[in-house]
Order: sequence, then structure tokens, then C-alpha cells
Amino acid sequence: MRSLITALIIAALLILGSEIYMVRLENTSKELSEINTKVFEAITDEDYETALGYIDDLSEKMDSTEMFFGAMGNHEETDKMNMSIAELRGYAE
Repeated sequence: MRSLITALIIAALLILGSEIYMVRLENTSKELSEINTKVFEAITDEDYETALGYIDDLSEKMDSTEMFFGAMGNHEETDKMNMSIAELRGYAE
């Protein structure tokens, strides 16, 4: 009986951890997407100074969540995102 209770507790913790991870991933993705949209709009309007400000925000957000993405996600994808941000900064400059 004890092993069944232990297994249920472990299963519940795994489900709870997965749910927390998915909510955080979704919220972070939404924030990054919103900033990206602002960058796109600023570049489309040829307002490069504003775009650079948004790119800085995007870079800071990526830096603050890099450990989160690195711990659970694909490292290649985060590297590609950081490289794309650097290329975007170069374009806006």
C-alpha cells in the first residue's frame, strides 16, 4: 500500500511540474512574440532607434530565461534565437 501511495505522489508531482513548465513556457513565448512584433513594426516603420530599444528588451528577456530554456529545451534552438537577435540588432543599427 505504501508503494502505491508513493507512486501516486510521484505521479502527481510529475504532472504538476509539467503543468508549471508548460504555463511558464507559454507565457514566456507570448512575451517574446509580443516584443518581436513590436520590433517588426518599428523596422517596418523605419524607426530603427525604437527597434533597437525593443531588441534590447528581447535580448534581456532571452538572457533572463536562458537557464529555463536551457534546462528543459533544445540548446540549439536557444543558440539560433540568440544569433537571430544579434543579426537583427546588426540590421537595425
